[in-house]
Amino acid sequence: MNSSPDIVTLSVGGKIYQITKSTLDKYPDTMLSRMVSKDWEGLKEEESDDDCESTEACETPRPSVFIDRDGTLFEYILNWYRNGEICIPWTVSEEAVRREASYFALPDDVRVVRDTILVN
Repeated sequence: MNSSPDIVTLSVGGKIYQITKSTLDKYPDTMLSRMVSKDWEGLKEEESDDDCESTEACETPRPSVFIDRDGTLFEYILNWYRNGEICIPWTVSEEAVRREASYFALPDDVRVVRDTILVN
């Protein structure tokens, strides 16, 4: 599933998400960045072995990271890594999203904005 070594696959609440490690690395003090960095260092050491018989054997996909949290709310957390703010529709609880942000160790001053739809 991971064709690039920079792709991180996350399984959250039964949903599969992918994000680049470099995007997570922009926020090194967050839980996901720390968790993935530790995993990546161990995997890099394993891959540096010269005992691979073929290129294919050395290109095994990185394992996905399982996180037992709400998969729907996680979408907003992941978008924070990409955009620097959390944009939620009016149907989503801001309190619930802030709880998830706290769990994933996003900064306390994370910006949560509401989607606005203009109807003519």
